[in-house]
Amino acid sequence: AMFLLRVEYRLTMLADMESAHRQASVAGRPGRRKLFLTLVGGGVFRNDPRWVCDVLQENEGLLRQSGLDVRLCIFDGRLLPPDVMRDLKALAGRLGGQVTEVT
Repeated sequence: AMFLLRVEYRLTMLADMESAHRQASVAGRPGRRKLFLTLVGGGVFRNDPRWVCDVLQENEGLLRQSGLDVRLCIFDGRLLPPDVMRDLKALAGRLGGQVTEVT
């Protein structure tokens, strides 16, 4: 499961970076810079939220390098362990992004 999470997030990040670069090349101006990420598999597949948080933290360097505006979208943060929510907010803060909770 961790391998699939790593691949899923890495490919999403790289695809968004490529899209922003391609749009900038074609239009001659910066492309779309927002990257919206959710907690993949946290519901039906019951992925441990700590796994998702760890994978996102592993990719902090790539996210920082990308220059994208990272938005972490979380459904009902009250369902997450407090340490995971704290770590996700800290990660978003270090990246200049934000956490959006949807209830």
